[in-house]
Amino acid sequence: MEKRVEVNIEGRVRVTSDEQSIEEAKRRAAEVETAAEGATEGLDGTAQKAREVAREVERAFEDMAKSLGQRMRSAVEEAAAGGTGGGVLGKVDLSQANPTALLSRVDRGLVTAGASLAGARTYSEIERIQGRLATLGTYLEAARQAGAPDDRIESLEEALQELTDAVKEHKESLEKEGQKPEAQGPKPPGGEGGGPGGLIGQLLERWGGAGLARMGWLGGALRFLGPAGLALGAGVMGFRMLEGALTRANQEGRNELEIAADLARQYESSENPLTLFRNRDDLLSHTRLLRLGYTARDAERYAAMLDLPGGMRGDVYSLLQFSATTGIGEEQTAQLMHQLGMSGTFTRGQMGQPLETLKLALAEGVRLGVSKSDTLQAILRVTQESAARGVQATQGTLAFNAALQQALAQTGNRLLQGQAGAQAQSGIKSALAAEGDFGLQMLMLDAMGGELPTAEELGLSGATARGYEQLARANPIQALPIALRALAEGRAPEKLAAMVRRLQRNLGGSPQGLSLQAALLQQYGVDNEQLLTILGAGGLEAFVTQAAERSPVFAEGQDLAEDVQGANRFYWQSRQLGALGEEARGLRSLASLELTGNFEAGLRSVHGRFSIGLSRFARGLGDRSLSSDADMSGFAGETPTGAYVPGEAPGRPAGAGALGMLSPEGVAVTLAPGAEYDAATRAQLRARGVDPDALPRRHTGYDFSIGKPGVGGDPIVNPFARATVAKVGKDPKGYGTYVVLDLGDGTQARFAHLQATDLKEGQRLRAGDRIGLEGQTGAATGPHLHMEMIRGGKPVTDPLDWQKLFEQYLGRPQGSTEPKEQRVLVEVRGLENIRVEGVSGPQADRIREGLEMILGAAVPQNHRGA
Repeated sequence: MEKRVEVNIEGRVRVTSDEQSIEEAKRRAAEVETAAEGATEGLDGTAQKAREVAREVERAFEDMAKSLGQRMRSAVEEAAAGGTGGGVLGKVDLSQANPTALLSRVDRGLVTAGASLAGARTYSEIERIQGRLATLGTYLEAARQAGAPDDRIESLEEALQELTDAVKEHKESLEKEGQKPEAQGPKPPGGEGGGPGGLIGQLLERWGGAGLARMGWLGGALRFLGPAGLALGAGVMGFRMLEGALTRANQEGRNELEIAADLARQYESSENPLTLFRNRDDLLSHTRLLRLGYTARDAERYAAMLDLPGGMRGDVYSLLQFSATTGIGEEQTAQLMHQLGMSGTFTRGQMGQPLETLKLALAEGVRLGVSKSDTLQAILRVTQESAARGVQATQGTLAFNAALQQALAQTGNRLLQGQAGAQAQSGIKSALAAEGDFGLQMLMLDAMGGELPTAEELGLSGATARGYEQLARANPIQALPIALRALAEGRAPEKLAAMVRRLQRNLGGSPQGLSLQAALLQQYGVDNEQLLTILGAGGLEAFVTQAAERSPVFAEGQDLAEDVQGANRFYWQSRQLGALGEEARGLRSLASLELTGNFEAGLRSVHGRFSIGLSRFARGLGDRSLSSDADMSGFAGETPTGAYVPGEAPGRPAGAGALGMLSPEGVAVTLAPGAEYDAATRAQLRARGVDPDALPRRHTGYDFSIGKPGVGGDPIVNPFARATVAKVGKDPKGYGTYVVLDLGDGTQARFAHLQATDLKEGQRLRAGDRIGLEGQTGAATGPHLHMEMIRGGKPVTDPLDWQKLFEQYLGRPQGSTEPKEQRVLVEVRGLENIRVEGVSGPQADRIREGLEMILGAAVPQNHRGA
């Protein structure tokens, strides 16, 4: 139900003549300046600098607006006169224009004209809006001639006609109030409409009108307060501009601090988080990083992925150097190092040693025609299998596995290279360990001369070595499988090679010996051509002997600093320059945060109180539609997790506003665009087999709970006037079951995590048609609807822009009735004297609370009397 709201605010200003208005405006300006000086007392020169910058921006915007206004007035006059030369429109050949661009221009123009109408109070303003609408009609006709879609043309024509009718009604209301069209010619100093005159009046009209337009219908009501309302609007506009400028300047610095602090917590570090990879004196990224083309922020990010406490800095430097000189991605390298660090005995802080071994293995693999990714995956696979069998990776076992992999790859058989080669390698090692076959184990023991290897020969130490020696003395047969598995993994390559040579001599070169070796390999998964190649190349003895001889070479590895493109100075120069540019931007933001952080926090705190007050005021009136400050007040509620909103069918759900058009069962917001996933959500995603790092870092849409929270299965309907189903898909690791609607003009909407949908691609929808059921498919941690508004192929992540785009395409379900009008009176005589009529007691209380917060945030302390 729509409500007609009258707001009557009694203040101290009474406008009786033009001269009195000017004097009163000057007096009020002096009082506001005095209050501002008192509020900023104690701050350093930062606040003063911010005010100076704001004034410069204001003057620049004024000049730009004045120039643009003159050009637009000239264009409208020429359009009305049908002229074609000299003016702005005369330079544009609309017959050659892109129809999509023309429709987009009309779309934006309607939004701007609607906002201007909300604050219009004089004939000249109404006439300017009428001129804009005439120009938009010209654009629309040109788009029709250029072949624009008929449904889109019809939609915009309806919107244009509605706005034209609204302008006409507004103009008639001004006539009833006694206003007449202004005579042509010079205007008196007093300005128009009884407002302040001259430059002050123009500034108030421009800035105040823009500020009030951001407050929606409440701004339109405040517009009738005259100079006081315009002054409030101008204050809101200037406040938002200053807050936005500071937020943009400081955001990167805040993000840097957040990432660094989280990393310090992850590694239980109590030092200044910014100095983990920066100099303590000037906070410049370490020189080692910049030379490699990285910044401290890059290092912090990959350190978080590495997640290996103990020697973290040294390991991160090794990670980045390995990635920069091999071309292997940083994230892949971090995952590899983490797995090696958790399954091996490598010293933390010295993970560069196994990386040097891997670097040499990658180079040798490429020389033999094996890609780096295949080599890396193969080595990682056999290392993980060793850990699964209870044998920790060491520098020696890693080198032996790399050498054995190279020996197999040298045969030229593609089935012995890469992942397939890793499978054969696992079979060979299981055969050498005689896994699960007591008879073969005794044969291997005989090949070792009847004695088990010592703990020292197997590279065991500490409690592990003592346990092995005790077991070997107490029960050698029980210790034998452990010793054979350690030998097969490369713990003692020379002893393993000697054992295989003796075994080969014992078996002899007879057909029976060859058959026994073939049966042994087949038993452990070496098949067909893999087996034939191994036998033809000399059997187990040849491969194990070659691997044992090459192990020391791979253990030494390849220097991480070595780069086949090391002489390409322009490449490294470009990397370093890019890093320096990022570094400069980051340091500027950190410096800005140091100087203005507290001031920005104060501004945002005031903004938050003002926005929450506006939201409470709107909720008191029963309006839960998106507020103009959705980034602070949330969506359909006071916070980004708005309360449950029940709806009624048919038609637009009562009290749910635009949001309620998604479902008749009620809608609540659970997560807003731009939010980061918290630790609990990331843990839940991992539990469902979804890698949270593979998802966008920040949330790309709104999450809604439909109907009863946590249940699912509630219907979701199309809220848009017209839509075409562009895609119906399934994404098990992301969106789950999802639907993409094409709204025209390059805009789309995605509905994700659906339980089910019956829609087909190409199907046309009207407002109220069912899209599907709320579900928990894909990367969803609970039943909900994830909805994205997409412009230019990218999700819109700014809440305010999301809101505007959403409301721009809304429709009304078939069969719904026009809402009845309800009259609500709000009278403000002071912060302690607010009277509300026309609503229930609880609603009246919300309205009073909201207005108290709004006025408390916007009105100086010395202006809060009755």
